[in-house]
Amino acid sequence: MDKSRKGVRLLVVAISTLTFSSIALGVDVKTSLKTEYSDNITKTENHQVDDFEHSVNLFISTEDRYGKFDNSLLADFSYKHYQHDTFSNDLETELKWDGVYHILPNFFTWDIRDEISEVVINTAQVNTPDNRERRNVFSTGPRIDYKITKLDSLNLSGLYQRTDFQTEGADSDRLRADSSWSHVFSDRSTGGLNYRWSKTEFSRGRNIYNAEATVFTKLSNLQNTLDLEYGLVDVKSKDTNDQQDTDSSTWDARYTRRIDASSNLSLSYLREVGDTSTSFDALVDGSYIDISDIDIVRVTEWGIDYTKSFSSRSRASVRLYDDEVVYLETGDVEERSGIDIRLTRPIRPTLSVNFDANYEHSTFKDLDRKDDRYDVAIGLSKSFYKNLSLALETGIEEQDSSQPLNDYTEWTISAELTYIPPL
Repeated sequence: MDKSRKGVRLLVVAISTLTFSSIALGVDVKTSLKTEYSDNITKTENHQVDDFEHSVNLFISTEDRYGKFDNSLLADFSYKHYQHDTFSNDLETELKWDGVYHILPNFFTWDIRDEISEVVINTAQVNTPDNRERRNVFSTGPRIDYKITKLDSLNLSGLYQRTDFQTEGADSDRLRADSSWSHVFSDRSTGGLNYRWSKTEFSRGRNIYNAEATVFTKLSNLQNTLDLEYGLVDVKSKDTNDQQDTDSSTWDARYTRRIDASSNLSLSYLREVGDTSTSFDALVDGSYIDISDIDIVRVTEWGIDYTKSFSSRSRASVRLYDDEVVYLETGDVEERSGIDIRLTRPIRPTLSVNFDANYEHSTFKDLDRKDDRYDVAIGLSKSFYKNLSLALETGIEEQDSSQPLNDYTEWTISAELTYIPPL
């Protein structure tokens, strides 16, 4: 069965299954049809190809937390068809399901989680369907929450995690053990200690061991929240011919301030160490881990976020970020820094205009290459009824590289009809 027919069948099965679930559990569903034209869909400087991308989209959200078994689901299915066959038709899936079985409520629980996502294979190449593949991460294990005193808590957990890639990435099995002690100092401050150990076995014969100890605290008042965590980590990588040992520090620092009723400011600094199969919390701005090889990875990121709402129902947000990905065994380093600006302004009660702008500077030190990418889009959104809307958008994306082969300019225009069925 080819990818196109398989994708259609999967989408039909998903719609049928989740429609039935909506009757039983109460599910929020959103559907849409979208067509987008691109004058350079392969994002190349030479031999530019234009094409139409037609997609059928289904978004599902549900949460059930009132019984012995709590679960939540976020799923986004998008079946894509390329009119001129530039890429193969495919069903792209973003799914996150969390389940918690309360064996002994408030003491002993069992966690189950599954996450499906589309990930980039080679981070130095443009983000097109040919450079993406599906990753499935399934994890399960027990957790114990024990109240030592009114002010002290002990948390113990074990986890088995299986990571599968569609084609390119190295599949892996991970075993992890976590222990945490926390103490309440006051109604506005807490702190404690964490210890985490894990062993990851890759399908290509490599084993990676990770041991991390951290100290953490949280301080808050009516307008400010500060979360701090500092740790030391030791990572060992072993195969039949080689062994490498890496020591590093880790950070997770977040400060949030509620400036007034309509605006918020947050600052963050994160530093994590893992491997190429790890889902890094720090990578929130479109940066990716290169999964074409197995390596120990150190990720560092800082960010500044500001959001503002206006009396006219307009909204604005600005984000500045800078991140660094270091592949510690090969020595490869990738750096990205940029700014995102988003504005939404209602023109009429049922009509609004949206504006997005992004600039990102990227450095690939092993390739001796620097890229500057600019992306601007403007769109209109019209609501016809409570559950039917139409969005029109046009945008341009341009990349200037120190290696001209990686230059490109792409112009797009799209129309999307969205329907939210009353369930």
